[in-house]
Amino acid sequence: MKTPLKIHNVLREALRVAEDVQAAGLEDIQVVHRMQDHFRLVPLTQWGKPPSSHSIPFRLDVDQAGTPEEQVARYDAPAFYKRLAGLMLKNPAQACDAEMVAEFAWIGFFPGDDFAFEMLPAATVQAMHLAVPAAQVRIANAEKSAVAGKVINSWSLNLHPGRFEADYISRAVAARSGVAVALAEDMVCFQTAVDHTGEPLKGANQYVIHFSRERIPPVDAFWSITLYDSKQHLVQNNIHRHVIGDHDRLRLNSDNSLSISIQHEWPGTNREFNWLPAPKDSFNLVVRMYWPKPDVFSGRWRPPAVTRMK
Repeated sequence: MKTPLKIHNVLREALRVAEDVQAAGLEDIQVVHRMQDHFRLVPLTQWGKPPSSHSIPFRLDVDQAGTPEEQVARYDAPAFYKRLAGLMLKNPAQACDAEMVAEFAWIGFFPGDDFAFEMLPAATVQAMHLAVPAAQVRIANAEKSAVAGKVINSWSLNLHPGRFEADYISRAVAARSGVAVALAEDMVCFQTAVDHTGEPLKGANQYVIHFSRERIPPVDAFWSITLYDSKQHLVQNNIHRHVIGDHDRLRLNSDNSLSISIQHEWPGTNREFNWLPAPKDSFNLVVRMYWPKPDVFSGRWRPPAVTRMK
């Protein structure tokens, strides 16, 4: 068995390798791919043994066109509960879920791939039918309330609570938005879909995020800005750039401030290094700060608003 020190050294080496294979631009991608071709990921039980083939560890029939929110919204009650029963079998409940699992059992709902929704009592079936759209509305309203209470310069701040435990509504909101995915000490996320005037972000306009010298995101690891379309998908563009941050070859202004250009059209040679391409229609932005410094939590650091240029 590996000692904690050895495990720490293994993790530290893994992080070092991850830094070595990061692509800082389109020209790095082929180099990184050649390095990745030499990697092999195996269970410890198979370490040192000849490589063996395995089935693909993920589903190939996943709908890539719609967002998870849209896919869940299309489930009727029988499909939703059957899917839930199967997922609960693969992901067993935790100790904090005991009360909820007991309530499920009381109405005849059990984890398993063979759950028969139609075999439940008629009154239970009717109530469970009504619960699906009611839950969607409750989660959507909770998401709006959570965002409305934490807005900084038109950016919504999403922080992981640390442990959801039995706070199922907060967990559902996080899953629906797809933003709060890590502990705040590890990563802080700011998200916006509007500019400094409150107008929706659109690729037809030109935008700038300007960080003064003292306001460049304070982190002990790294920071990034990712652009998504209205369905939370990455946007295809000619320079294959979907995210920009301190690991890119950014150019500072003469006063050591930093300006990030966001628009659909090419901004010109002088601004191309700091350009994050946008689609022609609506989009949104997510600032991720990994290992943020205390100024982020105290509120002394605030993300600058996305400014629409005239």
